[in-house]
Amino acid sequence: MVLDEGYSAVLPEAISGLMKKYNLAPGDFAKVVYDTPTDIRRHARVTGGLKFDAAQLQDPLFMTVGNTGAALAMMMLVAALEEAKPGDRILFASYGNGADAFVLQVTPEIEKVRDRRGIKNHLASKRMLALIPVRSHHNGSLNPKAHYQREITMEQVLGAPIIAWPLGLFDCCGVSDGAAAAIVVRAEDAKKFREDPVYVKALQICVGPGEGQLSTVYDYTHVEETYRAGLAAYAEAGISDPRKEISMAEVHDCFSITEATIMEDLQFSPRGRVKEDLEAGTFTLEGDLPVQPDGGLKCFGHPIGASGLRMMYEMYLQLQGRAGPRQIKNPQLGLTHNMGGQPGACTVSCLIVGL
Repeated sequence: MVLDEGYSAVLPEAISGLMKKYNLAPGDFAKVVYDTPTDIRRHARVTGGLKFDAAQLQDPLFMTVGNTGAALAMMMLVAALEEAKPGDRILFASYGNGADAFVLQVTPEIEKVRDRRGIKNHLASKRMLALIPVRSHHNGSLNPKAHYQREITMEQVLGAPIIAWPLGLFDCCGVSDGAAAAIVVRAEDAKKFREDPVYVKALQICVGPGEGQLSTVYDYTHVEETYRAGLAAYAEAGISDPRKEISMAEVHDCFSITEATIMEDLQFSPRGRVKEDLEAGTFTLEGDLPVQPDGGLKCFGHPIGASGLRMMYEMYLQLQGRAGPRQIKNPQLGLTHNMGGQPGACTVSCLIVGL
């Protein structure tokens, strides 16, 4: 293979040539950092051929970040420097159409940058996101209509294959077939059909102009259309404090990170503080504001045309006290949120229902 004749030959040549030039031995380095264009097996083979100890080798981040291409070597170097001490010697090499190798000496200045967020803390933020699918799969395990009806653990989420950093397999909803149906009548006629109907309190749609990808001020940490649809729905329903007045919600959790931003856009969490609510269990079935009580898209997949009504069906069951083991205590108002498009160019619907 080209890689075997290139990467597996050229990179070791550059590293061994550098060590020979400066009369350095494998044991002279605290960390050895070099990327790989393909997989960790090739990465490990290079290490063995150069006689470095496995403990010296910097984690290539494949199982936590994925292959970030040209950025990978520098990300690995940053991760190594986070653990480095003054006086440490680091061997740093990278491969492209050829290979480069450097020897770096860590100075006491490293102590001045210890409080920066860095790779380690960015990786720790994935644990916060993992709370979302763990909770949703718990709820889905209680729902006989869910596509996926089994619980998952934090370790399974964190150890799952990376799809696109920071999202692993369990952070992404499945794709399922499905259908939903409802009977909708005018409010004054509802009790002709049953004694305990559920009433629509608000129905709002927000369509964005699609300027997010062109705007230099769009931050990609929120969806403006969700925020504005929520404002309009709250105004129509007469809600002034959604965090306290909404009893439960089903939202468009296509990805874990999407749900996290929605919690802030709908004012369920203060801006920048959804992490606190996730860790406090605010959105669990026993929490102050249960979210995805039926398991959400994580457990139903996303039969696109049926997802919105599926969410409303859960609100209907909960309000009538018929949700079985996932029943929320005394719900008064339920909110559903659905979204299409992409950040910076979305169409969002927001409904609020109650008795």
